[in-house]
Amino acid sequence: SPLYPSALHQKSRIYLQAKQYDKAYAVASDGRKRFPDTKELWGVEAYALVKLNKYGEAEKLLKKALERAPKDEELLFTLGSVQDEGGKKDEAMKTMEALLEVSPKNFQAMNYVGYSLAEKNTDVKRALVLITAALEQRPDADYIVDSLAWVHYRLGNLEEAWKAINRCISLGGDEATIWDHYGDIAKAMGKRDEAIKGYTEAIARKPANVADIRKKLAELQKK
Repeated sequence: SPLYPSALHQKSRIYLQAKQYDKAYAVASDGRKRFPDTKELWGVEAYALVKLNKYGEAEKLLKKALERAPKDEELLFTLGSVQDEGGKKDEAMKTMEALLEVSPKNFQAMNYVGYSLAEKNTDVKRALVLITAALEQRPDADYIVDSLAWVHYRLGNLEEAWKAINRCISLGGDEATIWDHYGDIAKAMGKRDEAIKGYTEAIARKPANVADIRKKLAELQKK
């Protein structure tokens, strides 16, 4: 039946949503081998591998998928995301730049590249152009508004940064990174109490860089 690959895709997605990653992987992997032209199955299999902390295998699988469809936007973005999560930031950046060559208006890639440039504090003017363009497509995406706040912070546009980070939070942005940015921007503006609030909220979300944030908070509390 022509519906069969989509039924397998749906089943594997249900397992993913239930956080049964082994089962999601098994169904997607089996389906992908039987129906190699169903790209969604490649994506689910790779995502399940990431959730099983098998980044290398996920990356290898996606590269194999891209041999079949080298300009597939979804596969390129998934590969870049897997490389990023696996700690291969430089490779992720190359993949996202390749995606922008294929699709210059891909808002996810624009946001990724723009935020990464701001994070490294290099070519921040290009970062602002990319993130502004991404926001034109998704004006209420809290994570892109956070990227905008961070770019303005790097450029020294503190009023703009403060306005953007507050908007990000009002849109529902609630991750540790967002609150850490809130703290950094507030601190740069001399808003001590707001900075303490930002760092405290960030620490409560137990990020990987919690020790660095604790250090910033301790320095503020000494004053």
